[in-house]
Amino acid sequence: MKTQTVNEPKTRMTIMQVLARVIPVLGPVPTMISVYDKAVNALGWNIVAAGSAALLIELLGYFSVNLAERMWSYNKGLRMDEKSQKLSAPTWKAMTAAGLYLIVVEAMIVLVDISIGAAHWLPVTLPFAGIIGSWVVGMSIEQDGRERTVHGYRAKKENDRAQAKAHSDAVAAHGADGTSAVRGQSMRSARAGAPSADAVRAECVALSAQYACTDAQCGWIPSVDALVAAHGAGKSAKSAAASAKAGHVKNKHPRMIAIDKSLLINQDGTQ
Repeated sequence: MKTQTVNEPKTRMTIMQVLARVIPVLGPVPTMISVYDKAVNALGWNIVAAGSAALLIELLGYFSVNLAERMWSYNKGLRMDEKSQKLSAPTWKAMTAAGLYLIVVEAMIVLVDISIGAAHWLPVTLPFAGIIGSWVVGMSIEQDGRERTVHGYRAKKENDRAQAKAHSDAVAAHGADGTSAVRGQSMRSARAGAPSADAVRAECVALSAQYACTDAQCGWIPSVDALVAAHGAGKSAKSAAASAKAGHVKNKHPRMIAIDKSLLINQDGTQ
């Protein structure tokens, strides 16, 4: 029996899509030709020197603008908590490097046409090309590290969220099972009369576990004694547990502070 293989349709790029990717890369070519022409005719450079200068200057400008766009897109995708961690990219630095590139290019293309004597001062602008290159390399390395930091930060946050959810689900499942069992016992006790103290306390223990704080780093649970007292006062222990948890969350997970009893002073003035 022959097995017929179904080939998946291949994605083919249209001519317009190919041109949309190729033409922008060729954008710096006219400027590069102009720089080459001025270097040969105005500065008297040989073909190799003029071609190298034109190519390097245009590549520096291209990568400066590309880095600025990369930083802008990166900043746009940052979340509020990541911005508070000072992880934003300094887009203005890349734009400054692109501005220096424009100064060098305009000096080589326009300045010579304005004044023939300006050609003698034209090499003064060339060190800016070296400054641009060093700056762009440094900014690119910093941006790589910045993106790795954000990636690690998001991965850690997702892991913490998954652990907190697992803990919450476990507590909820345990609390639900315990509450159901205690309720069954309470109903049986109710048929025979008022629920016993042990049944009430067991129900309060289950409610305390059910309404425990879901924050993995907190560990707070409602006081069992407080729930028992609420039940004794004729109130709903479940409502008391829910109210206690709401107050705990509203107060941003307060924690008890241990007090050294040796520092306390009795009424007679002794410690």
